[in-house]
Amino acid sequence: FFNKAHVLYFKKNFDDSLIYLNKALDLNNKYFECYNLKGLILLKQNSEILAIESFNRSIKINPNYFEGYKNLFNLYNQTNQLDNALKILDEASKNIKNNYEIHYFRSLIFEKQKKLNQAIDELNQCIEYKKDNSELFNLRGLLYTNLNKFELAQADFNTSIKLEPKKLSAYHNMGNLLKKNNKYHDAIKFYKKSTEIDELY
Repeated sequence: FFNKAHVLYFKKNFDDSLIYLNKALDLNNKYFECYNLKGLILLKQNSEILAIESFNRSIKINPNYFEGYKNLFNLYNQTNQLDNALKILDEASKNIKNNYEIHYFRSLIFEKQKKLNQAIDELNQCIEYKKDNSELFNLRGLLYTNLNKFELAQADFNTSIKLEPKKLSAYHNMGNLLKKNNKYHDAIKFYKKSTEIDELY
């Protein structure tokens, strides 16, 4: 029943998918993945409270099930329930170790709350796990830019570009950083490079 519900979900046949999920849960009410998928469907049907209940049920049954925490986080983040988003990440971190996404998600919330130093601390944790992830350096560079830490931002954008030579946003962010520091000639080089990679950028 779960596999059938999963197929129907991706076909956007949410009503029938829910019917099959309920059949699966009638057979096994500890099927945590069913509750998670049910939560996603309820969100599509604009039933936020029921979706939260379903996601919470999934992680209560299996406290190590990261997808349940992740979907709750996304719901709270998208609806700007930032304190609830942080609480669910704290709960996840108690049960799931060495998960860089938890730190990444925390950085997003701290950035929204204008707690930029805390956001950087979380990205530092991410980079410990993912030293070859160009986007993490790019994001940290933006935070350093907002804190007017020119040299640290520049180093991060350079690392991002080194890891991913065609990363358009890193070239553009470096251009903005240089422009902000009145280095217009150097800024133009990076803007030009981004357009060489993609003329529409």
